[in-house]
Amino acid sequence: MEEKIVEKRIGSDEVYAVVSSKGGTIKEFVWFGRNIIYPEFQDGEKSRGGVPICFPFFSKVPGRFDALQRHGWLRHQELELMGSSNTYVIFHGRNEATEVYPWLLMYDVKVFFNEFGLNLNLAVQRLRDRQASPAPINPGFHPYFSSHGSNRTGHIAFVGSKEINDFRKESARADAADMVFIDSGEWRSCMRLNDGFGPQSILTLWSDRPEEYFCVEPVLTDPAVTATANGTSLKEEEVLEISCCINYVYDIR
Repeated sequence: MEEKIVEKRIGSDEVYAVVSSKGGTIKEFVWFGRNIIYPEFQDGEKSRGGVPICFPFFSKVPGRFDALQRHGWLRHQELELMGSSNTYVIFHGRNEATEVYPWLLMYDVKVFFNEFGLNLNLAVQRLRDRQASPAPINPGFHPYFSSHGSNRTGHIAFVGSKEINDFRKESARADAADMVFIDSGEWRSCMRLNDGFGPQSILTLWSDRPEEYFCVEPVLTDPAVTATANGTSLKEEEVLEISCCINYVYDIR
């Protein structure tokens, strides 16, 4: 029997978010009629838009995990609704062990709404799975911010003191400790990382359609620093938690 996707709306009448049970993806973040998050769409075989969570790995991992879906399975998985109110929603899930990925994990996706904006949290715990080796993971968030084609200022975003202008040819990397300000030319939103992200984390900034959207990709560990695309690892019953905050926009006209 096919499960029905649940979408929960949290917030107020004027400022609210819509969160889907499919991967715990944030589908909308609306601020007085303006959707800060670019809507989901299919670009050939690629899924774009929203704020999906990439887990257990961000992007595609070479070697023994090459058979796993790009950006992992969580963004495609139907999760169980555990609780919700006007200020939060919690979804729960777990994986099934496979030959490619034999470890067992359970995870909660939590989205909180407060006076400052949205807080997106992923909490992962490894279960007792009788696997001798640690479970490799390298998750990341993948928000698409709307630019609405109204950028009159010549830049798309600020990261620290750096201006980001055009990503038609290549992406850029930035310090994960820096706040990212996304600029549509009419209003500005802010994204910052909270729990779990440390010195080995990385931000990738990218857009192939800067007139429409701008993508910020924080990943737990940087393969260039850790010397492995597998990121970090979990022992049995060990817990990992990462979170980020998307602040309200403000008018800059």
